Amino acid sequence: MRSSGVLLMSETQKEKAAAMPTIAKTTMVERVARAIYEGRNGAGCIPWARRDGAHRKPYLSDARAAIAAMRDPTPAIVEAVKPWPGHCWGQIETAGSAKRAAYLADQATATSSFTTMIDAALAEDPLPETKGIAAA
Repeated sequence: MRSSGVLLMSETQKEKAAAMPTIAKTTMVERVARAIYEGRNGAGCIPWARRDGAHRKPYLSDARAAIAAMRDPTPAIVEAVKPWPGHCWGQIETAGSAKRAAYLADQATATSSFTTMIDAALAEDPLPETKGIAAA
């Protein structure tokens, strides 16, 4: 809805918007690197934001390796994707040929989507100022 150039949202639209997850302002690689840093160094460590690029570099490298290891989804991850309500991947075995083909296509799409998201996370540049700094 618009009223004098202002976008107005219905209560339902506002509820849906409030329920949507927020998109992080940091890259996935940096978030994982920070979690590794804080996990290794414990409470009271120097905050990640105060660390320079040379100190962050090995953690970023570890984060990239951890994310890359997740590139191929496990059966449990694919199973968690439900293309429609009530969907059950287990029905593949008992489905007729047309339905089986549809299930397999959905499974391939879920796998491809997951891999594409991991590739996108790895393509982000979390800390441009670390270019050229050798990892410790």
